[in-house]
Amino acid sequence: MPKSKRNKVVSLTTTRKKGVELKKNIVEEVRKCVEQYTSLYVFSYIDLETNKIHEMREAWPKSRFIFGKNRIIAVALGRTKEDEFKKNLHKFDPLLVGQKGVFFTDEPREKVIEWFNNHEDYEVKIHAVWNNDGKFEKLQKNIS
Repeated sequence: MPKSKRNKVVSLTTTRKKGVELKKNIVEEVRKCVEQYTSLYVFSYIDLETNKIHEMREAWPKSRFIFGKNRIIAVALGRTKEDEFKKNLHKFDPLLVGQKGVFFTDEPREKVIEWFNNHEDYEVKIHAVWNNDGKFEKLQKNIS
């Protein structure tokens, strides 16, 4: 016996694709932050809750956090030495995998590392640092 066509579920909503424009905006935003701030940090996080993200942003009001879209962030920074936006930014490409984010700031390195070490309940670890002068430094898994 043939299937009835009456019981077919039809969705009446449509979703819009984010498309190329969103990706271009993210690339522009990341590159603008590289120009604006003196330091860039790559960090990993585990199940970071919304309220903790808000607390982090409140603790660093003059800084910028960017989460997600790791491949797009890698493209903005440069995936190879030939297409990097600034010197040594291509070294972040292999680090931007999984639950990672980037943190742009003008604050001193010691203050940033100390803050992240004192807030272990956030389950956030810094993996690498880049300064505007082109200096790239990969940090240990446990920063202490």
